[in-house]
Amino acid sequence: MTATVGDNLASQSLTPKIFSAERVWLAIRQLLELELPAEQFTAYVAKTNVIPSSKPGSELKLLVPTEAAAVWMRENLLDRIKHLAQNIHTGQITICARSEPPLLEPAALAVANSATNTASGLAPQFVFDTFVPGPSNEIALTAALKLATEPQAALTTSPLYIHGSVGLGKTHLAHAIGNRFLANRPQARLRVLSGEQFMREVQDNFMNNRIQKFRARFRNLDLLIIDDIQMIGRDSEQTHKQFLGLFNFMTERNLPIVLTSDCPVKRLAQRMPGRLISRIAMGVDVIVATPDLDTRIAIVRSQARILGLALPVATAQLIATQLRNNCRELIGALKRLALRAEHLHCPLSVELAREILAEISSAAVIVSINDIIEQTARHFNLRLADLQSKRRTRSLVTPRHVAMFLCRELTQFSLPAIGDAFRCHHSSILHAWRKISSALHTDPELANEVIRIRQELAS
Repeated sequence: MTATVGDNLASQSLTPKIFSAERVWLAIRQLLELELPAEQFTAYVAKTNVIPSSKPGSELKLLVPTEAAAVWMRENLLDRIKHLAQNIHTGQITICARSEPPLLEPAALAVANSATNTASGLAPQFVFDTFVPGPSNEIALTAALKLATEPQAALTTSPLYIHGSVGLGKTHLAHAIGNRFLANRPQARLRVLSGEQFMREVQDNFMNNRIQKFRARFRNLDLLIIDDIQMIGRDSEQTHKQFLGLFNFMTERNLPIVLTSDCPVKRLAQRMPGRLISRIAMGVDVIVATPDLDTRIAIVRSQARILGLALPVATAQLIATQLRNNCRELIGALKRLALRAEHLHCPLSVELAREILAEISSAAVIVSINDIIEQTARHFNLRLADLQSKRRTRSLVTPRHVAMFLCRELTQFSLPAIGDAFRCHHSSILHAWRKISSALHTDPELANEVIRIRQELAS
């Protein structure tokens, strides 16, 4: 592979102060996500676990689901992984299938087995250490920590229902509970999934006469986390039945359940039957509200540290003052500022931040998917049908990917909705977004094109 953004990032301050195999693999995984096609990343890298170790210079042992996956990883990615790791890890790196008996010490084998037996869905980057506390979330944070760390907390804290608007940290807290819970109980079995995923799994297993296997799999958990529980709609009778049965099974055994939603429990009654509402209401209902100014400043500065950015306090204060709705827009503005500063080879100044914030403010007025497609087509002197076609000529692919990237960046529409506009699967939208995000760091001409289209949309 040729040099990419990963080479630049890997040479920066990714080395943790205290060695952790999990942190090293997370850093490498993030770089690979920027480089690989979405299909390859999902099929191989996303399903790879690392055997925990805190000994500097120890072997980095990666576990993949099958021998076939291990062979593919060794042949296609191992050299790249070693290259990305050269500045953050000095030991050997090996890849083996989970079905293989790896050459490990007995203690390491126990940890590996616990890591591979846990259900998928837990995001390792969402931990309590990176969650910024403040008056808007302190009760929710206290409840989350209690449930994650105290063995008998399920008796008084479960089900824990975390609600609030988009982008305020509900998902972060839910995954942080899972990560801390697993750290304290390495043998625990947990599952994290969205309400929509839960509904799809129920429907798929029901239609294929596998509902008993579904029940057995979910009733083998020590912790269940469902994000966006409101996505389980009123008309999903089979989903309601299975969720109710699972809910009763876990609460009777004092097994913790964590739910997140965009509304308080009472408002769920508009979407779910009363028998489910009454059971959810048995637990603890906490809100994650819009952060105050001090918390927003702390969020911006914390994210800057994570990204390795030299962010002046005045610039952080300006961003936090102007953007008040949620954490995602703060982080998005910071990343946009960093990209512009890198492109212009200038510091993250207050003046540059004002330009970015002005663009965000203007673009936020009304920007639809159709607006973006039309403006992108006009900018590249193409027809609308060209951007929405499946033709793969070089002159069309990049503009089409730019339009997909902007639709995800500038609108609140879901990936499937954007995919419908381009007549493609939502995975193609995610692939285009990753590809353009990566290219913006290495292709100044493309970065200029994207900046100009943003400005044209804002005007």
